[in-house]
Amino acid sequence: MIQNAARCTTDSYLQNARSAAFDKANFKVYVAAANNDAITVVDVSDVDDLQIQGSLSHSYLDVTVGIDFDASKMVVYVAGYTADRLTAVDVSDGSAPSLLGSYYSAT
Repeated sequence: MIQNAARCTTDSYLQNARSAAFDKANFKVYVAAANNDAITVVDVSDVDDLQIQGSLSHSYLDVTVGIDFDASKMVVYVAGYTADRLTAVDVSDGSAPSLLGSYYSAT
């Protein structure tokens, strides 16, 4: 697990949201927000009262532009445009997403 990633439970981590992935089994949406180099977990079980469950910000997520969800592993894969990275994030605990690993392309 990669350390030194910031967590936030405010909507500031949704600025310039670029992409989202839906977890239909757990009624969660994972949002990639480019301005905050972050992903945010939103509980959508009550559409009249959406709740931010947790967020994760890290330089590996710099200018996030895409996100996809693997339900069997409870992992989201996030593309960081400026970071030139594909990063895996464990979302099994939506209130505390954590970085698992990242692939960097220098070219």
